[in-house]
Amino acid sequence: MPETVTNAAGQVVQYSNTKVLGTLLYTKYLYPVEIAAVLLLIAMIAAIALTLRERKDSKKVDPALQVRVKASDRLKVVKLAPTQAPLPVEPPEAALVEEVKA
Repeated sequence: MPETVTNAAGQVVQYSNTKVLGTLLYTKYLYPVEIAAVLLLIAMIAAIALTLRERKDSKKVDPALQVRVKASDRLKVVKLAPTQAPLPVEPPEAALVEEVKA
């Protein structure tokens, strides 16, 4: 919406900030605006390329392999010899008698 401004001669002149800004951008500052636009476009393409690249350290899982798995593929029971001698087991009555004496 144009504003009304009075000039030095006292005449009312219609003035539009948008029109003046557009005129400046497309005349005096055309090349800097184009250079900034190209730099922003390159940065946007680089950001998209970095986001979409496939990484080696990603933990991607194939759902088809998860469905086809069997319990025997995941778990293997191995019998191991004990590494320590078992502790002596006290009968439960002896433990109760010692607590009553104390």
